[in-house]
Amino acid sequence: MSNSKNDGGPAFPTQNGCEYAPGMSLRDYFAAAALPKLIEEVGFYWRKAWADKVKAEEMPWHEIDDLTDADWMSRKAEQAAIACYNFADEMLAARQE
Repeated sequence: MSNSKNDGGPAFPTQNGCEYAPGMSLRDYFAAAALPKLIEEVGFYWRKAWADKVKAEEMPWHEIDDLTDADWMSRKAEQAAIACYNFADEMLAARQE
């Protein structure tokens, strides 16, 4: 019995002559598609949480004002990657129904 995740198979398979290139998996494609929305949503909630810290005088405003979405994501990149693949796994599971 295999413990490997269902990757959905190749997302964009190609064939050049006799050579087959599977390309990225469908799971990778779904995870990549989830990332922009995740950045938007998570960035909003992180800013709100940090704004609450400013109101409580736990950090200065300029630390938040100077951050870009990329800064927000780099602080939680591992969590973002896990979340994207969780979305991808759910999308693959929905395809099985």
